[in-house]
Amino acid sequence: MKELKELQKEYNKKLKENKENPDVMMRIQKDMMSSSMELMKHSFKPMIITSLPLIILFIWIRGVYSGVLAHWIWYYIGASVISSIILRKIFNVV
Repeated sequence: MKELKELQKEYNKKLKENKENPDVMMRIQKDMMSSSMELMKHSFKPMIITSLPLIILFIWIRGVYSGVLAHWIWYYIGASVISSIILRKIFNVV
């Protein structure tokens, strides 16, 4: 991946040098696009390998805490409404 990033830096330099020549720029952009696709392939594999265990972990957490979360959300809503009313009375907010 490091080599591909360096290669893209070189392509950027070549693009800046050849701004006035559209044919050379098209060729450089074509090479740059193939290089960026290769870079994306290499970065996509670790992302999938990392995301699969995280998805399994979140599914497990949802299964373990599903009963608790249902009661927690009602406590949160009730506490926020009550505290909002009390704070509005204290600070004289409309």
